[in-house]
Amino acid sequence: MTIGFKRSGMGMCFYKLFDEALTANSIDKFNDGCTYIFYKDNVLLEYGGGVIGSQCFETYYQNDSIR
Repeated sequence: MTIGFKRSGMGMCFYKLFDEALTANSIDKFNDGCTYIFYKDNVLLEYGGGVIGSQCFETYYQNDSIR
């Protein structure tokens, strides 16, 4: 399930919820710091850049200690 959270500039932030906890392989696949950031167990944070294309989360939110 994907839930829109808020707009940020021309993009939008989302919560991406999964039925089950993500595996280590899935976390590595998604946790790129740009489109997705692993939050916990079955939750990813997603950022869609909108009309200006792909953008990354601010450096503030790119923290490997989240994993």
